[in-house]
Amino acid sequence: LELLRLVTSALHKCFQYDLRGNATQSAINSKFVSKARVELIRPSLVKQLSLSELDTDYVHACVVPCIAQLAAAAGSDVLWKPLNNHVLMTTRDPAAAVRLSSLK
Repeated sequence: LELLRLVTSALHKCFQYDLRGNATQSAINSKFVSKARVELIRPSLVKQLSLSELDTDYVHACVVPCIAQLAAAAGSDVLWKPLNNHVLMTTRDPAAAVRLSSLK
């Protein structure tokens, strides 16, 4: 679980310090969070909400902020919609801890 904590923390920092890409920035300063990367990371990150049954502290301290930062870094309704849908689908989980983590 410690490895997951470190990986999630690293992703959170990548999303947090991601540059907001625009037309005036050079290719070197391009945005790290692209549509392809969001679609690649989203399912695995949202699945970690189900770990609430094992370690609620990890999910609330690492996974929930990471998902929120991913949404902020994505910066597009086109990318927010599937992310929101995946998170809301976890509210149907039979475990109360998972449903609570999904709503945080």
